[in-house]
Amino acid sequence: MNTQPPQTSKGATAQPFQIRYLKPDEIENPYLVIERLFANTHLPALREALWQWLRITITGTYSLEESLQQANLIHLYEEMERVLEAMWVMREN
Repeated sequence: MNTQPPQTSKGATAQPFQIRYLKPDEIENPYLVIERLFANTHLPALREALWQWLRITITGTYSLEESLQQANLIHLYEEMERVLEAMWVMREN
């Protein structure tokens, strides 16, 4: 995994990491992100959603049912972004 800051197409270093999804109280206490995630979703359901996401991405095939669940996968992506940001905040503190 590349841990170097991203670069622009001209080789300059891109903007430093910016918090985009966390609320102010979650920046103050990043554990709230995890608490809120699991208050709304159970681990087996998250694992199943991640598996569907991976399978769809690798195979490139979508059934009608999966197409109807795209909003759920987008929500999962946004939640994973929030978890990553929370972990970054934890690391920096």
